[in-house]
Amino acid sequence: MYTSSFNENYSEQSLTTFDGLLKQTLCSFVRSQILFVALRLDLFTKIDESPTGSLSYEEMKSGQISLSMLSYLVYLRLLKRCTDSNSYECTPVTRAYLVSSRPNYVGLGIGVWDHRRLYTFVRRMNETLRYGIRTNEKSNEQQQCIWQVFEHQHDPMIYFAQIMSSFTRCTISELCNQVDFSSYSTLLDIGGSLGDLSRTIVQRYPNINAFSFDLPELTSYAKAFRPAHSNVHYIAGDFFQAQWPNEVLEKTSAIDLITLKYILHDWSYKQRKFLVMKVYQLLKKKVEL
Repeated sequence: MYTSSFNENYSEQSLTTFDGLLKQTLCSFVRSQILFVALRLDLFTKIDESPTGSLSYEEMKSGQISLSMLSYLVYLRLLKRCTDSNSYECTPVTRAYLVSSRPNYVGLGIGVWDHRRLYTFVRRMNETLRYGIRTNEKSNEQQQCIWQVFEHQHDPMIYFAQIMSSFTRCTISELCNQVDFSSYSTLLDIGGSLGDLSRTIVQRYPNINAFSFDLPELTSYAKAFRPAHSNVHYIAGDFFQAQWPNEVLEKTSAIDLITLKYILHDWSYKQRKFLVMKVYQLLKKKVEL
């Protein structure tokens, strides 16, 4: 439970809740750094893929792993200490999301935020919070900074899409756990990237036809390297163009669900307004039809 607003009625329960939230906030930086270090050292993968699925401290200390770090990871429930030996193994959640060979691995996305150049984002946080000015609209310093993370990659666009795919797996799953999509028939996912949201929704609701709309490079990659599903379709195009592909226009009368996952936050006000107006016009056209 989280306290969403200040409550002047100082009940013991509300104070306890806020006290817990405050402690979580104060400790979150240290906890995130512990997680970043573990991912940088590929610790969870090494433990899980060892012959026994566990490693002792003696086996790990040569890799610059301290006993204090292992104890903290146990405290965070990211590792489990085996009771019958001086060894450590991954927890079910860690094994599912933090082992690099697993299909739901999210470490790639988390690892980007660990990159030292991205601390540039934090330097203007005070200005952003005080005046409500989005720093990426005022200066392109942050954009230049984040793209330096990908500059060594052969295909920066695909690498960025893979990172976002890793970074959003948990939120997509949580969204589908909380929202009932059973009443919808046709999804248009604008900026669908590699189609993760479309595939997840269709897997849970086979009655839905999903159309993932993004740049040709991304849709071609998704078709070639992502699991195929008969109800997941890819539409290639630039959603900032005035004229959207005919495949979108042809489906207008059927579309009853439109998503923009991690899209609007990352563009200027003018670009966000353009996208919202395009969605409005699409829905207006649907009503007319």
